[in-house]
Amino acid sequence: MSYPPYIIDFIRKAQFSAAAFSMIIWCGTASAQSQWRFGVPVNFEVGLNFASVERDNHSNWYQSPGTAIGLSSGFGARYRERLTINLMGGGVLDTYNFFSNYAVYDVSHAFAQVRMNVNYMFPLRRDRTKNIVAGADIGRSFIGRNVRNREEALYSVRVDGFGPSTNFIAPEIGFARTWARGQLSLALTYNYQFRDNRAVRVAITEGNGANFIASAKGDYLALRLRANFDVKGHKPVKQEYVRGPAPEVAWDILNRDTRERRRFASKRRVVYLKFWDDGEIDGDTISVSISGRFILTEHGLTRRKKRVKVVLDPGDNVITVHAHNEGSVPPNTAAFSLRTGWFNKETMVFSTNMRRNESIVVSF
Repeated sequence: MSYPPYIIDFIRKAQFSAAAFSMIIWCGTASAQSQWRFGVPVNFEVGLNFASVERDNHSNWYQSPGTAIGLSSGFGARYRERLTINLMGGGVLDTYNFFSNYAVYDVSHAFAQVRMNVNYMFPLRRDRTKNIVAGADIGRSFIGRNVRNREEALYSVRVDGFGPSTNFIAPEIGFARTWARGQLSLALTYNYQFRDNRAVRVAITEGNGANFIASAKGDYLALRLRANFDVKGHKPVKQEYVRGPAPEVAWDILNRDTRERRRFASKRRVVYLKFWDDGEIDGDTISVSISGRFILTEHGLTRRKKRVKVVLDPGDNVITVHAHNEGSVPPNTAAFSLRTGWFNKETMVFSTNMRRNESIVVSF
């Protein structure tokens, strides 16, 4: 069974709208997770286009590089400073330039677009402030139909704009800079329209009967400047530290030998550690540090679990457990749990004494 073209076009638009709506809902379910940052992207691109030309040998008309200018904005979400998803709407203005030894003629062709941009950042620095960005836009161009005619003394022009709307893809590669309130990227992109027929056709007929015909699909090569502004009220998550033990005690426990027990990989930037005594309650006391700064000081272990919030930095995070005593039953033992994802929970027991610390490494 075949459907009319307008029904097929409506189905394609509905599919794209459903995909965009699903993406918004999916991103919204993650809003409580600190690794997601939401904001407003503003996308500006400027580039060059060329039309395909058919001309008689004795035609006096030629083309020069045309320009393409695009502007769009919408809603964006960034995951762990790596993956960015933007849903945007806007428009593109294509200008095609033609000239002869007696006249100049420019044609402007405007159309609207909706697009979803997905890009991934590859860090050039450990703190991920400078990155190589690679990704692509997929979307739909809404191209209308129109006809324009112009008569001059030495030539006549007919400009045809052709529908229907069509899908497009625009791969990109460039550089991105991230700061506390957003992200700025500069990339090279090529906008390719998935259509076999032309979107615009310019036919110039000279007084001597020579024909010059230029046609274009709407493809263009451009530089893209995109700024992602995080929503107002977003506050960067920072680690909270506590006052350490007395200086002489801190110096002693921080300079003990340390044995690395295990390594973990976390999908979350903010994780929660829990410490407790799962054996005989014998008065064990511990402190916990990250890179020499304390997040828990002289805590006496009991059956009740002590929860500690940890904000991970990019890369390896060394979490060290220090013993202040060995209790009545040596050595000092501290049960520990760490949740590194929705369904990943790690549990182990630290065994320390007055000469040796134990540590784990959590990579983010």
